[in-house]
Amino acid sequence: MKLKILTLALALPLSALGDTNFLQDNELFLEVWNGNTDSTGLSYIKDLGITLDAFLTAAACFNGDIDLSGDANLTLLKTSGVLSDNAVWSVQAVNDDNFSSLQDPNGANNDPQSPKNHTGYLSTVTNPLDITDINNLAYGAATAAMKTHLNNAGVGLKGSKAFTAADRGYYQEPGIWNELMNGQVGFSSSQKIGDGGTLGMYLMTADLNQSPVVGHNGQALGEWSFNGSRLRFTAASDQPNSPCPSDAPPPAPEPTPTPPPTSSTSTSAGAMNLRMLLPKSGDTLQAGIRQPIGWLSGDIAPSNRLNLFYSNNGGLNWKRIKSGLRVNGYYLWKPGRKQISEKAMLAVCVPQSKTALPECAATEGTFKIRKQGERIPGG
Repeated sequence: MKLKILTLALALPLSALGDTNFLQDNELFLEVWNGNTDSTGLSYIKDLGITLDAFLTAAACFNGDIDLSGDANLTLLKTSGVLSDNAVWSVQAVNDDNFSSLQDPNGANNDPQSPKNHTGYLSTVTNPLDITDINNLAYGAATAAMKTHLNNAGVGLKGSKAFTAADRGYYQEPGIWNELMNGQVGFSSSQKIGDGGTLGMYLMTADLNQSPVVGHNGQALGEWSFNGSRLRFTAASDQPNSPCPSDAPPPAPEPTPTPPPTSSTSTSAGAMNLRMLLPKSGDTLQAGIRQPIGWLSGDIAPSNRLNLFYSNNGGLNWKRIKSGLRVNGYYLWKPGRKQISEKAMLAVCVPQSKTALPECAATEGTFKIRKQGERIPGG
């Protein structure tokens, strides 16, 4: 399955409690706890910018990755840039604004799975077999606990926030919240980073007979995974993928660029004839010195702008280092010390548009970046 890379706004300004710019009902959120049970405990909440309504209407619209590596609030929970293996995470949401419609036996839309009645709470589940013991009382108490927790947390809409053990909204909030929704449910919603793997996502609600209904006949809506920096969702095969709701996060302007074929006459940009010229395979650049980067723009419109990507491992991973370059085939680049590598590559990309996929071209081979002043062989 081809995954999209989803970009989300981070750390937006917070508003007063009760404001509509606050994470409350109907929003999926990621929660992370560093696992420390003493005063060094820290937790994190991120509004994923996906509504429960939109997610249930077409879960497959949200297949893809959410890159959180640059979120400063999440970084606070890390040691040397990495989350502890004991850190735990979960993805959840709550919505009960239409619960009254489920109580009307004559209503045309009293199906809990109807897009008009997305009433209940979404949660990742460690052991799906545990959710069969949920009763209506637990459903109501769990829903109230989640709403209280989010209200206390006060996370800005589409934003994120970190919490200490003494803060309202902390993951282990006494009498209000923990991985069992303050003991209101009989299943664990979280998983340790060190355990790896995935967590299934389920909708819990109440039907007209006051018994639990698990979304889509007990099948998971999909699976989430989280490695400490990147959150990924993969929808179950039976989930609708269209029409995608209007609030589905758009894909990023470009995914990780793919290097072109090794043939000197081929490019990865098709009819646009985009092609990297400099640096050449085998060249050696020096960190801290501005050096020319060159490419052929072909028939790309002058009004377009290009993005420049860098790889320090021969194209296995890429990072954007410059945006908005003019289509003139030339840029002076000064590599930093962190970009010193024996297997460096560059790629230039035309960003994705509403009508076209991204077009990228990479250097035809690797080049070297060495410390300033280091002797260049043959120089």
